[in-house]
Amino acid sequence: MSSNTVSREWFLCSAVSLALFAACMVLPALSPIFLAICPFPQALLTYERGLWAGTLSVLTVACAIFFSFAAVPSAIYTLSIGSAGVMLGVIARKLRGGDMLLLGIICSLGCKLAAAFFLYSATGFSLFHPDPASLEQTLFSLAQSRLAALSGVDAQALAENIANSVRYVLLLIPFNLILFSSLEVFFSYVLASRIHTARGGEAFFKLPPFGKWSFPRNILVALVVGLVCEFASRGNPDSFLLAQVSANLGALTWTLFAIQGLAVAYCFMEIRGFPKALRVVIIILTPLSQFLGSIFSIVGIIDMGFDLRKWARRKRQ
Repeated sequence: MSSNTVSREWFLCSAVSLALFAACMVLPALSPIFLAICPFPQALLTYERGLWAGTLSVLTVACAIFFSFAAVPSAIYTLSIGSAGVMLGVIARKLRGGDMLLLGIICSLGCKLAAAFFLYSATGFSLFHPDPASLEQTLFSLAQSRLAALSGVDAQALAENIANSVRYVLLLIPFNLILFSSLEVFFSYVLASRIHTARGGEAFFKLPPFGKWSFPRNILVALVVGLVCEFASRGNPDSFLLAQVSANLGALTWTLFAIQGLAVAYCFMEIRGFPKALRVVIIILTPLSQFLGSIFSIVGIIDMGFDLRKWARRKRQ
């Protein structure tokens, strides 16, 4: 391949990465969407052209961000997004399947932690333990008109709900970070793999059919540890660490159980000939419904012990 083609690809990936990050800065309301796909240009470039091409792209984009915005956004891009993209590309050159996805998530989390520590050292703002009073004050300001229209008892109940919601959100910051990193890696690999395939290459990222998804049984150990921490935190209500470990392990394990339960239901519906559109609708609705999420979490736990899909296929035969 000619050097002009390589240079054109390098310039295009760098420009797309810069545009995605600039969109995050200009449109903060849509920043989660742009951030979730921001590493894919460097992942694609690194996979196709190697480590040095990806690294040079990251440094070039970081310089452009430095002169366009400021030093802190440039450093955050380098640590959190650019480095993650390069690592994802390197991993894709060596691994496949679940191992590639898992190692990618671990590397993405490491990049996010490095950016968080830099942000704390540069500005004093802690991503993992922000000031709850400031968040409560912001929510109280947004709900001021509603509070004024309520009676004293109802207004107090709403204020308590706001305070509890803020505390719960702060507890789940690690879980949300893991969830975001997982989505970032998934979407980056999907986009990079599809673009690589469209240009004549072979797909390097392909998950098994959803009906076959299954997680290791040692997730049950994490659930037990979370329950132990929850009981311990009730005896020691001032321990933020115990409460945070309990809340995050609980949210993580129940999310994985719900995904496995959904995979079981998807497999059953596939066997029974349910339309694919209906199966997709149920998958979309489950995160929005606490009832469905609880049902599928229980199904996932049962499947880990009894392998319901194997039983269903055997019965069908």
